[in-house]
Amino acid sequence: RFLLPTPFALFLGRANADKGALDAARAVLRLRRAGRSISLVLAGTATPEFTRFIARLPAVDRTAIYHLGPVSETEKHALLEACAMLLLPSRTDALGLVLLEAWQHARPVIGARAGGIPGVIDDGENGLLIDYGDVAGLAGAIGDLLAQPDRAGTMGEAGRRKNLTTYTWDEVARRVEAAYALAC
Repeated sequence: RFLLPTPFALFLGRANADKGALDAARAVLRLRRAGRSISLVLAGTATPEFTRFIARLPAVDRTAIYHLGPVSETEKHALLEACAMLLLPSRTDALGLVLLEAWQHARPVIGARAGGIPGVIDDGENGLLIDYGDVAGLAGAIGDLLAQPDRAGTMGEAGRRKNLTTYTWDEVARRVEAAYALAC
């Protein structure tokens, strides 16, 4: 149902500052102004702060950012399949389930070194980590993955493998049982 330009970086979740949505938009705009072909697609609700930010952008910049609003599970997975990468430059996520969903589709991820994200992403192996609020670093990471599609593909596949070995129900149950055994 969506006609989106490619390549695009995907942001899934509430579009607000804490989640890094404004930083994601600023990073993509930085790359566009440098002549790179990239757009940002956001799926999820937006805060008034984000809506005002987008409204204040020049018209040419607004053409690089697509806010779809809430999407269905089917649409979310279609977006994950079509995106070049997933962005989660958040300072508030404990796990970042969207990272695991991106890895289901063998997509590389870029996340912030904040909250629980560094415990999920193995920097340089299945994704890239940047400092929260570092727009230049985020733009650089996006640009690196765009410039090195083989590396991006390798990272996405490494993420898929991590999903299959670390985040299965059997493995999670084994770790919970081990934690209980230590506590008792």
